[in-house]
Amino acid sequence: MIATWGVALLLLIAAVVTDLRTYRVPNGLVVSGMIVGGILFLLGVRPGGVFYFLGDLMGPVVLLYPVYRMRGIGAGDVKLCAALATILGVRHTLLILIISFFIGGIWGVSRWILQGQLCYRLHAMRHILGDGLSCKQSSAYYAHTDNMDKLHFTVCILLAFVGCMIKEAVM
Repeated sequence: MIATWGVALLLLIAAVVTDLRTYRVPNGLVVSGMIVGGILFLLGVRPGGVFYFLGDLMGPVVLLYPVYRMRGIGAGDVKLCAALATILGVRHTLLILIISFFIGGIWGVSRWILQGQLCYRLHAMRHILGDGLSCKQSSAYYAHTDNMDKLHFTVCILLAFVGCMIKEAVM
């Protein structure tokens, strides 16, 4: 168990560093994580066979695809969570994701309040959610968004992971 958490920690640190520098999570890094997850299955460190591996790989993708379509997170974040699930399993990854969304929500709303943008952002979010639920592509909100407005969700994932890792160590 310690080895899988250590591998996942290294993957997340690398993802955060590259995301902070380039606003991207490289595909090579994500694929490396998926390969490591596959090796863990082959070595028997992770129980199950090919179908468990594929389930772990696809679980986060299916869950996060709607959030990605509404531009709530980037494709790199989705792929990173899929790689993380092949290493840790879906159960741990889902817990990390739930905590990550809470961290991201608090971080995002705090930034909006500090920048005096809360009312504007909530109004825009109402339109985005309405367009997303009616399967329309909304772009008016994103025309005014630059990289400085983006939240590095990899940081939220890493913070949630560290919290879960500490919880596992204590219990």
